[in-house]
Amino acid sequence: MLKIYSMYDKKMGTYLKPVAVTHLIEMQRSISSVLKEPSTLIAQYPSDFELFLLGEFDEQTGEIKLQPKPHFVLNIQELMPETKEPPQPNLPLSFDQRVRNSEKENGNVKKSN
Repeated sequence: MLKIYSMYDKKMGTYLKPVAVTHLIEMQRSISSVLKEPSTLIAQYPSDFELFLLGEFDEQTGEIKLQPKPHFVLNIQELMPETKEPPQPNLPLSFDQRVRNSEKENGNVKKSN
């Protein structure tokens, strides 16, 4: 039995083409992949989209059982990867940086014209 999902675009007021998958995690992974592509509308405006379950598709009989109305599953923004600042390496100062720091400490800072 496949689950039928569709994303709803809140700004447009329309549902996107439905997708049939075995498990919700498949749908979430698919959406997560799209969110990694900065050129997509979903990645640019994730708060504008929601995921809904529309029904089920029986692969054996070909029957589609629809929900009485689309069932809200999640906000797409919930699947956005967290943006964390990469750790800053603790690198030694370059020669120029050491010279400038030394000049500041000794009060020998050169003023530029």
